[in-house]
Amino acid sequence: MKKMSKYVTTGLLGMTLLGSLAGCGGAAESDTDAASSESGYDETITIDVYNGLANYMGMQEGWFAKIVRDKFNMELNIIAPNVAGNGDTLYQTRTAAGDLGDLIIVDNGQQYNELVEAGLLTDASEYYETMENVQRFDAAVQNLNKDADGLYGFPTSVSTLKATDPSEGLDPTFGAYVRWDLYGEQGYPEIGTLEDLLPVIQKMQEDNPTTDSGKKFMGFLYSAIGTAT
Repeated sequence: MKKMSKYVTTGLLGMTLLGSLAGCGGAAESDTDAASSESGYDETITIDVYNGLANYMGMQEGWFAKIVRDKFNMELNIIAPNVAGNGDTLYQTRTAAGDLGDLIIVDNGQQYNELVEAGLLTDASEYYETMENVQRFDAAVQNLNKDADGLYGFPTSVSTLKATDPSEGLDPTFGAYVRWDLYGEQGYPEIGTLEDLLPVIQKMQEDNPTTDSGKKFMGFLYSAIGTAT
């Protein structure tokens, strides 16, 4: 089918929307019907996502894939040069063919500039006024596109705080990583403080004392750098 406009997001990692109107043949009919009824989109579409930082290649699976399918009746096909091997060749080949992907994730710099100059990215200016969440970081968006004649990419790792203001002390930049399936078995209890996390982790250990490989289920994993004494 005819391809829609392509966008790119740059920075450390990120992504935006829209892509190919390609039919999907991978989902079971019941799954597709369910996604269609919940999302309001009758046709399942598959989006080719070129991700220069990804460590997984193929159709997206897991809980995030389910959210995208249920909400948009969409499936994501991840194209990862890190997994494919000889990534620069993959990038050059797909760029030369004029089809790097429907949704493109690259570092800001040489590749992003090449894609803009080659006309492989679509100017998203006409959509920007409706992108309320992205507009919160307008200064970063404008800075990324300051040398372009439109909005061809959107940065990540951004903040509404000034560059001179501390971040972690006001807005935490990350939270706890937990097994989402085990968290769901508890009914997704609200975790407002670190103390609220303890009983959740404890119940995970009680209900699942060992991993699939037979090792002890660890409630907390950490890394440290120090000096031996």
